[in-house]
Amino acid sequence: MDDFTWRVGGPQGGGIETAATLFARAMGKGGWWVATKREYHSNIMGRHSYLDVRLSRKPVQAFREKVDFLVALDGETLARHLGEVREGGVLLYDPKVLDLTVHKLPMLDHRVAEALSRRFGKTDPGLKEVLQAYVEAGVQPLPYPYEEVADRIGAELGVPSLQARRTLNTIAVAASLHFLGYPLEPLLEALALQFRGKVLELNQKVAEAVYKEEVPRLSLNLKANGYEPGRVYLTGAQAAALGKLAGGLRFQTYYPSAGHGRERLPRGPHRFPGGRCGRGADRGRDRRRDHGHRGGLTGAGRHRHQRPRLQPYGRGDGFAGMVEAPLVVTLYQRGGPSTGLPTRTEQGDLMFAIRGGHGEYPRLVLASGDVLDAFLDAQKALAWAWRYQTVVVHLMDKFLASLAQSLPKEALKALSLDGEKRLPPREASGLMSATPRGRTAFPPSSPSAPLGASTG
Repeated sequence: MDDFTWRVGGPQGGGIETAATLFARAMGKGGWWVATKREYHSNIMGRHSYLDVRLSRKPVQAFREKVDFLVALDGETLARHLGEVREGGVLLYDPKVLDLTVHKLPMLDHRVAEALSRRFGKTDPGLKEVLQAYVEAGVQPLPYPYEEVADRIGAELGVPSLQARRTLNTIAVAASLHFLGYPLEPLLEALALQFRGKVLELNQKVAEAVYKEEVPRLSLNLKANGYEPGRVYLTGAQAAALGKLAGGLRFQTYYPSAGHGRERLPRGPHRFPGGRCGRGADRGRDRRRDHGHRGGLTGAGRHRHQRPRLQPYGRGDGFAGMVEAPLVVTLYQRGGPSTGLPTRTEQGDLMFAIRGGHGEYPRLVLASGDVLDAFLDAQKALAWAWRYQTVVVHLMDKFLASLAQSLPKEALKALSLDGEKRLPPREASGLMSATPRGRTAFPPSSPSAPLGASTG
């Protein structure tokens, strides 16, 4: 096959994202180009979450509506994704869920339940009927008792059942790859990137045990293309973080404190505190250490408590515009205001980013369209804020923040932006002094010198 889409669905907090990351990395280690998208609810635990991993022999730029392989880690996944597996596709599921009915799925949206009731002509259809609908659509069902397999492997390894069941996501990925005829070695390498210590050892042993089982071979078959070095696997948020470093960022703050989309900047000769501090570097909050360094702020459009994030920054943005201070704000837009919407993507902050604030002042707004754009635009935002001494808003959204994609490493290069070098420390240290110096100094004969200023 030249193109393939794998989906895993289950309860939030059940290791769904880890499963997708393992699958994507294992395929990447085998030479496939990959891209991953995620959908999840704002609830911390229990609500439905799913991720798609699309594979191709050439770089991936989009996703398909129909999937080739669906891994259902719970009964709700069967109910929700009926009709979304293509004819000839595969459904991997735990047979124990077939004893449930639609109304015994407590987290299932009432609209989905009502649609299934109308489809099957019953008030409370069972998941056996849902499974039969998959079969009638040409989907091959593969029953696979995840928990029983975990218990059996745990007993063989001398591991308690509770501990063994924590590897259900690894079991699901290993079973998928084994069914598809994919080699074990790339998965072991992916596990080594994901886990450490005893957790890594346990998950690798579990994967090896799954591969020892006899499984039916499918018409769908995925072979390794041969590992090609020089590729990186990044989310949009990670790409933005790397772009900031490539652009010379030395100070970063977050609000909320964790940032959004897991934008994490490595520690080292930089300062990246969390918490509710705002524009420390750009506004000269810590003159001794941060003054004259490029700094930025990362925030999310909404938090799960439905509070808007960009609006409270209007005061700081206005101050930065008034004193002509370079300021970069990275905004991950999300939906709202409404319970449940803050984990849905939205681009509703565009006009506020362009027009919001106290009065008019020059500002620039960049909107990234894909993962590579996020890397490049982060550099441009820092450079342009420094060049024009104004506010630059770097707009992204929830979808792009959590979208992951493999990219050629050579594409992640620092841009050559003329005239964007930061001031030498000696000049920068005098920017806040009473006597104009450095970038704020007027030439001796400047006609634009303020009234009362000495002209020499």
